Amino acid sequence: MNPVRIQLDDFYRFAQDRLQRSSTAESIDELFESWRLSHPSDNETMANMKAGDTGVPAEDVIAELRREFHLKAPERVFKFVSYDERSRINDPFSNS
Repeated sequence: MNPVRIQLDDFYRFAQDRLQRSSTAESIDELFESWRLSHPSDNETMANMKAGDTGVPAEDVIAELRREFHLKAPERVFKFVSYDERSRINDPFSNS
């Protein structure tokens, strides 16, 4: 797909979402400026990285997506098994 078309579609979705969420009307210029700030060009991104910008930690991005889409964090279930218990677990590679 054409990169310009992809950007245009992305801006359209951004503007639609922003207008639906906002109670105050924004001008097209304000929408575009907000979109550009949240979608820097590759050149801007590379310049920022060279200047020391390390970006946003993945944990923060995931937490933001969970808030935005009202998702709860997955439950982490770990079972700690002692050495004795491991020896009783059926090992497909054992000779017994």
